[in-house]
Amino acid sequence: MATVAAPDETPEQRAERRRRTWSIRQVPVDGAMLASESTMEARVARMYQLSIDPWALRGEALPRYLRAEMPGRIISVSEHDD
Repeated sequence: MATVAAPDETPEQRAERRRRTWSIRQVPVDGAMLASESTMEARVARMYQLSIDPWALRGEALPRYLRAEMPGRIISVSEHDD
């Protein structure tokens, strides 16, 4: 549904008016249970699947290395540029 802004309406007022038309629903995806209906183990299993799916889409195997060998570096607050 398209909404037309009134000439004297601010962007914030328009956003608020549009938000009033939103509906919020929890919908199971691919037959998955809602979080409130599942166990912690089931949620962790789904998160694991979400973490490996991108590698499968790329056609690559999961990387195999120790945590101490993981790529990356620690950046201290003093090194960070705002």
